Parts: sequence; C-alpha cells; structure tokens
Amino acid sequence: MKSVLIALALSAASLELMGMGDEVHQHDHSEESSVQQIYSASGKIKSISENGESVRIFHDPVPALKWPAMNMKFEFSESVTERSFTKEEAVRFDFIEKEGRYIIIKISK
Repeated sequence: MKSVLIALALSAASLELMGMGDEVHQHDHSEESSVQQIYSASGKIKSISENGESVRIFHDPVPALKWPAMNMKFEFSESVTERSFTKEEAVRFDFIEKEGRYIIIKISK
C-alpha cells in the first residue's frame, strides 16, 4: 500500500512539472511575437529640428503601411549617429513605429 501511495505521489508531481513546462513554453512564444517590424522608405529632407533629434521628410509611398507619399516627422533613434543632412537632400531610411511615434533606426544619403 505504501509503495502505491508513493507511486501516485510521484506521478502527480511529474504531471505538475509537465504542466509548468507548458506554461514556460507558451511564454517563450509570446516574446517571439513581439518582434519589432522595420519599414523602409526613401524621400527628401524638408527640415531638421533645432536640437537635431527629429527630421521632416517628404517620403515616397510606403506600401507595407499603405501610406501614400507625404511629408511627416520622424525621430532619430539614439543609435543613429549620422545626422548632418541638408534641406532637399535625398535619403533612404529604415524606421519603426513605437507608441505612435516613427523612429529612424538607419539612414543614408
């Protein structure tokens, strides 16, 4: 009788551990699904903020976002060190959307 109780206890513990493993596995998937989407565009510099932290660009259409060509403000990511642009200069850039803001993560002339 004692060995039957031990076997049942071990089985229950084993099932509990298997269930916990599923929870961890599900958590891993949710983190993977939060990968940031990167968009690419090209356009012309229209203005640069006085503090150099943002820029206005008249960009070509962005099909991935179903955007037409338009003039809009983009912020620079801290990782973007090249910020010496002139008005009307043609640029190509990659950006992300974060909390309703559009942030340039890569830009080239």
